[in-house]
Amino acid sequence: MKKLILLFLIIPELCYSINYQYEAENMFVEFGRIQNEGDHVIMLNSSSLSFMFNYAGSADITIRAKEDHYPGEFSHLGIAINDIYINYFIIDKTEWAEYTLSFPAIQAGKWTLTFTNPKYDSVVGDKNIYLDYIIIDYHEPEPPAPPTNVDTLYSYNNKVKILWDTNTEPDLKGYKLYYGFESGQYDHVTDIGNMVSYSLEGLQYNIIYYVAVTAYDSLNNESGYSEEIAFMLIHKNKLAGDISIDGIVDIQDLVIVTSSWAKPPGQADIRADINKDGFVDIQDLIYITSQWGMTE
Repeated sequence: MKKLILLFLIIPELCYSINYQYEAENMFVEFGRIQNEGDHVIMLNSSSLSFMFNYAGSADITIRAKEDHYPGEFSHLGIAINDIYINYFIIDKTEWAEYTLSFPAIQAGKWTLTFTNPKYDSVVGDKNIYLDYIIIDYHEPEPPAPPTNVDTLYSYNNKVKILWDTNTEPDLKGYKLYYGFESGQYDHVTDIGNMVSYSLEGLQYNIIYYVAVTAYDSLNNESGYSEEIAFMLIHKNKLAGDISIDGIVDIQDLVIVTSSWAKPPGQADIRADINKDGFVDIQDLIYITSQWGMTE
């Protein structure tokens, strides 16, 4: 959780400030029709206070304020985000008091607090609001969980379809698919929106592709990578046993298979699983021995 505090002691000694600007940590603050009173400010009728809030998540906003002791309705201090009105404080005390509003989901942008006088009194004139400080308690959102059960559907038309299970987060917005040519090194990324499958096209034969998927929510918080999968397209007219791709089935291919023999998925050389059943075993060795010495 982050806490941002705007104290009005930091405002220079300005009287009836017009469009005063102040830069605080992660905020850009702008005042209009604000009167400085030393350790607090007075918001006059139709006055505003705006700031750029560079976070997305949830937040609690607390102000310490009071109003003039005038008859009539209580004062309203409205809140807008990116010029869209969302809520307001009701300032109903003439002594200093704290008021808090909670926002379960916010986006970075321009926040504006605007005071409007609910009732003009012809005798006493405008009602004013006095502000002492503003505190923003920001709660960083949890990103979605990484997608699960990422798998492939093979095609020999230079295309592989990747699919995975749907995430269950209510604010899920979509997924991104990453792939590259080394494990954990992804040179390509595609935002595929809220779909649970994607076809990689234009792939080359006899090259190992490493793939992972992430999920992201409506605030663009992205999950970690899913469990990585790897695959290689083998040309249908190619000698299946020539997994070293040197044009002949020989000792180099046998070494690849035997060095990965009986290793669990993820530890074996992907080329050694010639029949793509998830194991390096006797079935793969048969490809080598039955084609031994053959050339393309």
